[in-house]
Amino acid sequence: MDKVRFDGMDSYDEWGYHLAHKVIGEAEPKYNLVQVPGGVGYIDLTDALGVMGYNEREIEFTMKDIAANSEFVRHYSSMQADIHGKRCKITLSDDPGYYWDGRCSVGAMEQDGASCYVTVVAICQPYKLKQSKTVVQDDSLTGEYKEIVLSNDTMPTIPTITVQQETTIEYSGATYSINTGTHRLLGIILGDGGGKIKAKAPGGSGSIKIEYQEGAL
Repeated sequence: MDKVRFDGMDSYDEWGYHLAHKVIGEAEPKYNLVQVPGGVGYIDLTDALGVMGYNEREIEFTMKDIAANSEFVRHYSSMQADIHGKRCKITLSDDPGYYWDGRCSVGAMEQDGASCYVTVVAICQPYKLKQSKTVVQDDSLTGEYKEIVLSNDTMPTIPTITVQQETTIEYSGATYSINTGTHRLLGIILGDGGGKIKAKAPGGSGSIKIEYQEGAL
């Protein structure tokens, strides 16, 4: 039985609905095409900054209630109270490793004999997100650079870096010196597939923790 979880609430356990049908809409690319005055064609600046952008996507769920007819209105009202108009973390039973972040709208209730159908539409961020953030930690930094491999899905992401000592980081030709604490360095963006950073502790030893959210189209 296909089900959906909204903020941890199971659609069947909470409201008696299972997922009859779903449509995951397109994440439309954000094109930036500049026409050339008096010329032919255009200049394509779509990914001029090195990152491809996408618009929000619409996901439509057709939910079916197969309980007794006397329960239809109660289940419908309960679902509306819990998720209608609200931003939810949405997890599909056939893709449990990811979730969608979206604003939900519960449509009209339609009864067909012994069955009841409700359409839920969610306006979601273009990327589905991994359920847990990725954490990479190394407690063996020295005074020499150490390479740390950071794998990543398709969504560009800026990691959070926590160090217990003064640390020097090298990434994509740039060098950053950071003090003890947690930092987000805007120059360190992991793209599709990830990347490698180099880190060292000028004091001779130390640790580094790198945490980031992965996402996929």
